[in-house]
Amino acid sequence: MKSVTRTNLLSFVSLRSPASGAKPVNHDGNSDGVVARSRNRDGGALSAIPAAVLRNLSDKLYEKRNNVALEVEGIVKNLTAAGDHDKITAVIKLLTHEYTYSPQANHRKGGLIGLAAATVGLSSEAVQHLEAYF
Repeated sequence: MKSVTRTNLLSFVSLRSPASGAKPVNHDGNSDGVVARSRNRDGGALSAIPAAVLRNLSDKLYEKRNNVALEVEGIVKNLTAAGDHDKITAVIKLLTHEYTYSPQANHRKGGLIGLAAATVGLSSEAVQHLEAYF
């Protein structure tokens, strides 16, 4: 397994703000600055994680984001025990694309704490999912 360095992590999750005067562009080409959660691209992830959890993951209060991250951890543990790796991959993609790439700081924070919780939920099976990204 490759070692995860700070450079790899920063290149994986770009936290830089857009150039001055430029309108933020989501990964799907929208320039409205709104996370496109209503689109059903990751149907497996949206069926695995309740809407209230996704909403509170981007809350401005750290305590709410942290509590929701514990729920994400439990969901991923259940998916891992069931062996549903497609839904786990969908959850990771949802957290990555819809949250960590967001121009809004609280969405990025929620995405990062959600990814950390998903990694804890995967425990020993985290390697197979991390190798897909690094």
